Amino acid sequence: MIEIRYIFDWDHKPVNEYTIKNGRYQISAINIGAAITKIIVPNKHDKLENITLRYFDYKDYKNNKFLLGSLIDYQKFIDHQNCQINNYFECVLDQNTIIFKYDIEDKYIKVKYSLLDNNILIEYDTNSDLLLSNVIYFNLTGNLKGDIKDHNLLIGNDVVDLLQDIENFKRFEVTNENELMLLNLEENGIKVALDSIERNISISNGKDFNKMFYINKKIEAVIYSGVGIVIGGNKFNKFVNYEFNKV
Repeated sequence: MIEIRYIFDWDHKPVNEYTIKNGRYQISAINIGAAITKIIVPNKHDKLENITLRYFDYKDYKNNKFLLGSLIDYQKFIDHQNCQINNYFECVLDQNTIIFKYDIEDKYIKVKYSLLDNNILIEYDTNSDLLLSNVIYFNLTGNLKGDIKDHNLLIGNDVVDLLQDIENFKRFEVTNENELMLLNLEENGIKVALDSIERNISISNGKDFNKMFYINKKIEAVIYSGVGIVIGGNKFNKFVNYEFNKV
């Protein structure tokens, strides 16, 4: 099932939030920057929980200073340049897929978000020299009921300390194509898994957040509000697949 919710007008164009529902799993995104706003999954008690960070005021997506759910140019991201692709995207809906496309002259950017059972598949396509990726901040407590201090993050065989001092994002190189990234919260049984396929994974614990903006249900954004994850690298494929709760 697909839902469309009007949010506001931007330069006389409608900004909508598009939601795909597939049983107990959901993904939502808006057509400003093709930004992901919600990912909803069941916990071990079968209660549905939103496990991503979003702005409380959707108008903050016009700038998206903290890149919540944002589409980015990965090369500029690792070079610490302005990496955000915050254009107004046209949207086409196709069964279980949200398709965002931006055209300018003879160049285009296309991103697809598909909900397949308990998987979210992100597909990128462009004829420019951009290396596309997303910044997604996860908080598995559900609707930001707590911080990420009890989250467990495993990249390959390495346990990542989410309480370490991380300036902006910290990059981890993954060289074994069979290695897995796994983020989980034992308290409610929610898991997020990613087959890394020889990619780089960059991690943030929200140290750059401040109390000057609100997220989710009007909660102040502070350090440890979420785990930011960005996927990229020289062997970065044209897709990323996140699997939830089944590993």
